[in-house]
Amino acid sequence: MKPPHMSHAPLLLVALAMVLCSGVSAQVYFPPPPPGSVYKEFVSTFSLGNEEWRVNDPNIDLGTYPQAGDFLPNPTLYISVDDLSGVTRAEALLSVWGGHVGTTDKRISFNGHSWITIPELNTSVNGIPSGGSGQCYTAQFCVVVDVPKEHLITGSNAFQGYTGAQTCYTFGWGQFGWYGIVLRVYYDPGSKTHTTGSVTSPSSGATIGEFPSVSASADGSADRIDILAYYDGYDTDGDGVYQEYHRDYHPSTKGGPVQINNHVGTIYGSSGSVTWNNNWVADQSGVKLLARIRGTNGIWYVTPEVTGITLDRSSGYVSFFKPYGVPERMWARGDINGGYQYCYADVSTTSDATGVLLHMRLWNGNDEGGSGHHIKFNSGYTAPTIGYGHFYSYHELGPPTSALYSGTNTSEFYSSTTDHHGVEVLWPGVGVSVRYGSAPVPIELGSFAAAVVAGGSVEITWTTVSEIDNYGFEIQRSPERPDAYQTIPGSFTPGHGTTLTPHSYSYTDTDPYEGVAYYRLKQIDLDNTVHLYEGIRVDPITGVEDQSLPRHYALRQNHPNPFNPSTVIRYSLQEEGYVSLRVFNILGETVGSLVQERQGAGEYSVTFDATGLGSGVYYYRLESGTFVASKKMVLLK
Repeated sequence: MKPPHMSHAPLLLVALAMVLCSGVSAQVYFPPPPPGSVYKEFVSTFSLGNEEWRVNDPNIDLGTYPQAGDFLPNPTLYISVDDLSGVTRAEALLSVWGGHVGTTDKRISFNGHSWITIPELNTSVNGIPSGGSGQCYTAQFCVVVDVPKEHLITGSNAFQGYTGAQTCYTFGWGQFGWYGIVLRVYYDPGSKTHTTGSVTSPSSGATIGEFPSVSASADGSADRIDILAYYDGYDTDGDGVYQEYHRDYHPSTKGGPVQINNHVGTIYGSSGSVTWNNNWVADQSGVKLLARIRGTNGIWYVTPEVTGITLDRSSGYVSFFKPYGVPERMWARGDINGGYQYCYADVSTTSDATGVLLHMRLWNGNDEGGSGHHIKFNSGYTAPTIGYGHFYSYHELGPPTSALYSGTNTSEFYSSTTDHHGVEVLWPGVGVSVRYGSAPVPIELGSFAAAVVAGGSVEITWTTVSEIDNYGFEIQRSPERPDAYQTIPGSFTPGHGTTLTPHSYSYTDTDPYEGVAYYRLKQIDLDNTVHLYEGIRVDPITGVEDQSLPRHYALRQNHPNPFNPSTVIRYSLQEEGYVSLRVFNILGETVGSLVQERQGAGEYSVTFDATGLGSGVYYYRLESGTFVASKKMVLLK
């Protein structure tokens, strides 16, 4: 019998009903637009170079704290709104950096109207222990703030931030920060032309397993569908609410766009499906799904919910254990508690545990290049240096199961620095996911390909999106048929342990078989567990993987991936038809039109040159007849 899928620390129980009844004005909460909503979003990203992202106490005594003068006066910022006709209400989505710990009275104002309070973490909703002060916790949270529609104008809207004094740690003046803003205006549905649609699979009441396919469709013309899932799991948006629709709007790079992250996935176009990577989401009932669909006119629509879904793995299960004992100002710095800070999670049992994942949110995780820093989990695991200097980051780390304790598990943070930030651990602390009974998927494979190169050798290349306890790889081959694989001597390639960073690998078979051969990947865990992946067919004479006409449509993973600056996209057409192959950025904007023509049945490849584009995630989409497919690729410059 499975034990409860969650361990709820007493001070971190959150009732969704309490959240909804109490509104969002008194405490941090980050709800999505409700089903049936019709709205547009307007985005402004701030410049980090001239300190637009900082909001400072305008009443600071500059004679006492002259350094504060470098950040004053607080700038006036702008966001453009093109349509307020039919607006029923408005709200601002903010990614708020807590700044100087203990900064009070955070506010925002639009077009010279009255100040709107930006709420703080509190006890009843956000899980702050009784007696704690929300503004005294090291925090960076996403929050929704109601904006009176009367405060907005069509065109350029000016806005400013304000803050009061500072307490809890004596910097001397109040300061917080924001990296951008999303202004969302809701319309009367009858006043706007908008698409509708729904999540088409899975259905309400369904039982799903790991990596389920989630499908959605628009009833009209659409260019983007974001799918969100409601479940009990680690809180990446920082409001301390665990059972909610999971996503956040923290920028992923300094000065980067404020946009949706950590949701189920995005479909580009009017229909399609995504694979939900729920590898570490706990087994549970009461899961819900919905989608937001953006019409080609820029107006979003939120679908009805799909409810009553059960996540139940056919082999093994996952439990999530929530953090507790998180101190105010959880800040590892030499002059605070000797440089040490701790938080805890209680694990019900280690019996039959086969995998562990730590979830943590940091600000300034590797200040001073990581000198004098460490992060430990119990006594059996020390993490690599992680995080960014002066910026937010979210991490998932995989200690060995031998480091896991039954009962209290301790996450320890240390920094020797006394004159800078050190390591700041953001609310709600370090959560622990544990897999029982079946081993976690060791790697998420991005691509696997083989090709004949100069001299008749066969070059095997592959990429990983993420790795867990990965010791390394071996290449296996089989002559003429895919059932007699043997490891190629000397083909071992070391892996990267546990990492969420994409990596590329290659191996060249300099003495291949004569004639057709099959190649496959053998992956080895740190505990010597072996995982085998599906093989591919290579003909060293023709240099192609398969010479027969395709029996189905297919869009293959680009290679190489990640890439810089060019990559090859291959696809199969079952029959003749008009073909569209386009590349999109993460905002859904077309950045490349690679194929727009009629093509016959067969195998095709096209090169995408990303010269002139910035590093980041991109998507490519193939359409031919009724076939539609999209895949993700990563440009690293």
